[in-house]
Amino acid sequence: MNKEKYQFEDLLALMPDGWEEKARELKAFTRTRKLKTVADLLRLVFLYLTVGKSFGVTSSIAQQNIDGFNMVKSAVWKRIRNCADWLHWLCENIYRKQGLLVDKPEWLRNKRVCVIDATEDASSGSAANKKLYRLHYCIDLFTLCVKSVQLTCGKIGEKISNFTCFGKNDIVIGDRAYGTLLGIEYLKKSLSGFVLSLRTGAFTLYDGSGGRIDLVQLLRGLKPCETADLEVFCKLKQKLVPLRICAIRKDKSSEREGLDCLKQENKKTKEGMEASNVQAEYNKYIIVITSIGKEVSAKQVMELYRLRWQIKIAFEQLNSIFEYDEIAGKTEQTVCAWLYGKLLLAALCETC
Repeated sequence: MNKEKYQFEDLLALMPDGWEEKARELKAFTRTRKLKTVADLLRLVFLYLTVGKSFGVTSSIAQQNIDGFNMVKSAVWKRIRNCADWLHWLCENIYRKQGLLVDKPEWLRNKRVCVIDATEDASSGSAANKKLYRLHYCIDLFTLCVKSVQLTCGKIGEKISNFTCFGKNDIVIGDRAYGTLLGIEYLKKSLSGFVLSLRTGAFTLYDGSGGRIDLVQLLRGLKPCETADLEVFCKLKQKLVPLRICAIRKDKSSEREGLDCLKQENKKTKEGMEASNVQAEYNKYIIVITSIGKEVSAKQVMELYRLRWQIKIAFEQLNSIFEYDEIAGKTEQTVCAWLYGKLLLAALCETC
């Protein structure tokens, strides 16, 4: 117990200035009747996120770890739910302090940059009544503010139409699951900008005369770390629509890592098949389709897409250490608190 106490005190030392006052200001900590201090509230949150995983179990564990604690699971749920804004504030400040969150580039000005993604298999409910869900989330790249989060049944795939929060001042960044013609059409209707990864054979590309383009052939002359900037067309409702493609050639190390990832994906979706020649060729590059105009260089576009990895890596770390796919709640505010709390744990792991 003493060892755990000292470890928790080490974590408290990493909190940003004013963290306790902010808990009161944002109504996460409103009274001291059952939780005496803000530190006790944070301990309750960490117990929930790591070993508790449900509000009932967290209540039982907290009684053994927090002096004077006596809350039923519904009271634990309310306390955790009310922490969402406070946990977001902690996340943003710790990520920024550790250099894990960067300032928005000047060229983006008043644009909101939204990273979208989804978990593969999220579960919710007790061990006896566990159900599989997919957690779809949209996070502001430069503030970590959750713009949209929803749980759907596991059968609902990754598609941009799962989100209804986009407008003309947004730029949406998504991986290759979202780089589809339907996704592009959906974002164009909402007047949103986009930077979407292009997967192998996602759709046919054309030149201005309607002739098919061999994209790999156009990129083949690139040297490692060199960028390309191409104007191409896709067909939406049988009409040619202009698109901009930005790409960068990977170095040899990144290329090998990409092939390993392809092999792992093929084991899941293609019965263990080796990467095809076309997949291997596409793997040599990072390719995105974007609506951003030529006043922004291809290098800047690729750098913006690269920044999404700060969130992606955080989730991968959570998956390996904290089982981020165990979701105790279903309401939006509770899931937001859970999500911010998990991102906070990831940031603290980087710090320790």
